[in-house]
Order: sequence, then C-alpha cells, then structure tokens
Amino acid sequence: MASRIATFLCLLIQLTLAPCYAQDGDHVDQETPSAAAANNALSRLDLGIDYVSQDGVDQATIEAQFTQVFATHHQVTMVAPLIDEGVNSSINMRAGDLQFGYSYTPGHALSASPWVPSDVGIGIGLSIPTGDPSIGTGLGSYVLVPRLGFIKTFGSNFVITPTIKYQYSFKEQADGVEVREWILAAGVTYVSPGTFWVQWIPTYLYASNLNDGAFGSTIVIGKLFTRHFGISLDFTRAPTFMTSPDGATTDHANSYMLSFHVPFGYQQ
Repeated sequence: MASRIATFLCLLIQLTLAPCYAQDGDHVDQETPSAAAANNALSRLDLGIDYVSQDGVDQATIEAQFTQVFATHHQVTMVAPLIDEGVNSSINMRAGDLQFGYSYTPGHALSASPWVPSDVGIGIGLSIPTGDPSIGTGLGSYVLVPRLGFIKTFGSNFVITPTIKYQYSFKEQADGVEVREWILAAGVTYVSPGTFWVQWIPTYLYASNLNDGAFGSTIVIGKLFTRHFGISLDFTRAPTFMTSPDGATTDHANSYMLSFHVPFGYQQ
C-alpha cells in the first residue's frame, strides 16, 4: 500500500507543478467550469444540516462554513460545527472542532461557487479540539492535514480534482483520538450552463496506525437558483475503524446533508 501511495504522490506532484513551468505563451489561468455563469463570486457562506447514521447510533450536525477567494489562486475556509450528542434522546447541541483550510491552485483561477471544493489543489488544513471527545462532539486532538492535488477541466462543464492528503493528530488529550490516515480522492464535477451541478467523489482511506483501509464515496446534487442562493443534497458513505483486542475492524457511516449556499462579493 505504501508503494502505491508513493507512486500516486509522484504523479500528483508532476501534474500539480506542471502549470508553474508553462511557457509564456501557454494559457494556464483557466477558470473552473461555468464560473462566468456565477459571475465569479469571491465569498460564500454555507449552512449545512447533516444527519449521520452508523450501527443504530444517529447524530445530527449543524455546520456553518465561510469561504474566501483572494489573489485569484488562493482560497481560505473556516468551518464551525454544532454537534448533537445523539438524536435518539433529547437534542442537545454542543460545539464541535473548529476547522481551517487553505488552498492554492497555480494553474486555475478560483471562485467561491458552491461546486468548487473547499479542499482543492495544494493546501493544508487544521482542526482545533474545541469539541468534547467524551460525548462524541470532538476528536480531542489537533489534526494537521497537508494536501496535494490538481485541477483538470474538460470543456466548459467538466472538471476532475484528484487529491491526496494525510491526516496527522498531535497533542492528543487523555480521551483524544489518534489519527494517522491517508486519503486518496478523485472528484468529478459536472456543471450545466444553468448552474445545476453533480459531483461524485470516490475515496480510499488508509489508517496507517491500524494498518487497515476501505473505500468510500460522496454524491452531491445542487442548484444555484440566483446569484446569491443555492441548495445542494449530499450523500456520503464514509469508512470508519474500530479497535479491539482482536485487531481493527472496518465499518461505514452514512451521512445525509442538506446545504444552503450564499455566494457574494462578485467581481465586476
């Protein structure tokens, strides 16, 4: 598995850095699909309502996200979740772990359109343990997530966004979770001229500390109704790992999210 990850990482490095070495006559400052149709919003607020089910345990999350594009090829994000201790009992929302991210796409101009991933291209993420691991609202550790990826467009409607990232936890609390995970993803997005979009993001997650891995995927369907309002529905089947005296076991959690998108700060 390690050799496969290394091979994929070398390929990503070559494809990611290729735009940086383009000749002066090459056109590398491409926009993401249908960006002109959305008038190139530079800012976006998202509000998501997420419902997660696994082994009969249900949990709800309300997630607020802010995205800001600056200097054409750079993007920052912040995610603030409120997580329910468990919707099988009375709803009791608590703060989850705050998440921050930075993305850089040297060969493509970014926009804050809702179909543009928040973890596209080269970048890094950081999760801060503001949640409580004892009640399931946080990991109880800082998590650093370096990422390498690139964007490839096909015409004006299709884009692929392959990425590889490594999640590494540190400063774990007494009841915190240790995270050592490689994630390979290959997002495929179609955006229609009417700003309807569909995404499919197959993933492979390998927990190096448990020597176990599994596949997952996300499907997104969305529609931007006006310049300032859109809705999307996400379904994610994500692998999870549990440890026992007999070793690690793999399971999957199903996530259903309804998101409301508000792009703003349009370029003139």
